[in-house]
Amino acid sequence: MQFSGTFKNIVKSTVKDDCLGMASSMAFNFMLAIFPFLIATTAVFGILGTEETINDIIYSIKSIAPPGALYVIEHTLRETIEKSSGGVLTISFILGILFASNAINVLMKFLNRAYGVPETRAVWKVRALTLWVIVLFFMAIFVIANLIIMGRVILHFLGNYIGIQEA
Repeated sequence: MQFSGTFKNIVKSTVKDDCLGMASSMAFNFMLAIFPFLIATTAVFGILGTEETINDIIYSIKSIAPPGALYVIEHTLRETIEKSSGGVLTISFILGILFASNAINVLMKFLNRAYGVPETRAVWKVRALTLWVIVLFFMAIFVIANLIIMGRVILHFLGNYIGIQEA
């Protein structure tokens, strides 16, 4: 009997706080942010990439990619380096930040609404906070990605430094 009352309260709160609308808005903004960030990443590769980088990438994926896909990847990487532009990087980075900050802003509104807390901060403070959350999010992704990629090297270094031999 108590389960049905709890379930009714959950449904009422979900409808009252517009959880589904907020979730769809947040998902939409995050999806909009993904594509500008991918374009920015490509533009960064175009600016910082070299012929040696392309050769390393091709060598790394040669064993797993079919020859047709390998040709397309190599051709695309070479075009990216030849035709890279700082303007594309700037515009895509700004759009990605804008859409990601909108998603974080929706999350903040939802949490305020769910806990019944009125927003008392100025708009510029809220936007600054959303930008800070995005910076922390990307720092966490950067650290995690590097730990995944460089995990064995780090463990080997620590093993030699501490004196632990590999098993």
